[in-house]
Amino acid sequence: MMNKKKLVKQTIFCVIIATILFSGCAKETDVTLKFIGETTERPFQNDHVRITDLEGNKTFVGLTNTNGEVKFDSVPIGKYKMTFICHPNQTIQGDAGYAQTREFDVWGFVLSKTFKVQHQNSSHTNRSVIIYTLFESNNLNINDADVRLTNLSTQSEFSQRTTFGSAVFIEVPTGNYRLTISHPSITTFERDINVNTNFLGEYRLQ
Repeated sequence: MMNKKKLVKQTIFCVIIATILFSGCAKETDVTLKFIGETTERPFQNDHVRITDLEGNKTFVGLTNTNGEVKFDSVPIGKYKMTFICHPNQTIQGDAGYAQTREFDVWGFVLSKTFKVQHQNSSHTNRSVIIYTLFESNNLNINDADVRLTNLSTQSEFSQRTTFGSAVFIEVPTGNYRLTISHPSITTFERDINVNTNFLGEYRLQ
């Protein structure tokens, strides 16, 4: 009779082989992401979540539900960048929080992942700003674009370069700003924006 230790080892080996084979055959899977407060663990509801593969070829966008979850169906396997922004002005919300980005892998099995979001005190005067940039002609991400926010009152400036089409600012004082986006492949874009709540803007540029 096979001893228990040997049986356990063989069982584990079979499970590993089955997982590898399944992962190799599956080309896409379902992804569920959950967002809760870092300290409160309350769910973030009705907030934007976007995942983009690191080559910028595939993008999924959704809103969190009442449990703080967003589900993306049939996501191709690969490496992804996740961008999340909380909207404190939403009528349904779990908490106020900062925007954040994370990278994660999608393999050939169902993925469920929880992210903890840093709490933003209601009296805090800074906000999160995410700017998405896409080419108008083909809807692809614009990478390494220069994104600048200039406060119209103080002239203080914040600058970032886009990665996978997005620039994320997490400590922007409330106020009115001039948004400027420049890149060798586009006409320089300018627009005035108001940052009194967390701001999410997507721009298709020529």
